[in-house]
Amino acid sequence: MVTQPGHDYVCSIDSGWSTTGGDQNGRIVENTTVFSAHGSLKRFGDHLHSQGLKLGVYPLPGAVTSDGDKTIENTQIQPKDVSQPGYFARTTFFLWGKDGVQQWHDSEIRYLEAQ
Repeated sequence: MVTQPGHDYVCSIDSGWSTTGGDQNGRIVENTTVFSAHGSLKRFGDHLHSQGLKLGVYPLPGAVTSDGDKTIENTQIQPKDVSQPGYFARTTFFLWGKDGVQQWHDSEIRYLEAQ
């Protein structure tokens, strides 16, 4: 957290906030036990915002490897078709202009906003 005078107050979460498997559309799903004190990542963010803090969450851009055969929401595309093996059981999207990559990102944002 940055707490020096003249700086925004920021809480940044890099890893460990998601489960090891995604939902039916291959979206990254939050691990609710990580945020059990607040009930969810969204509620944790709401709490920080009420304190004048900002929250940054870094999702590795790609689905969980075991979700490669699932279908990206509102498409017929599977995450394995637009990714390559990464690390920590996550695939990374490497063809940024390929059909499916932006749809996955948009779907992930819709999912997280709905929580």
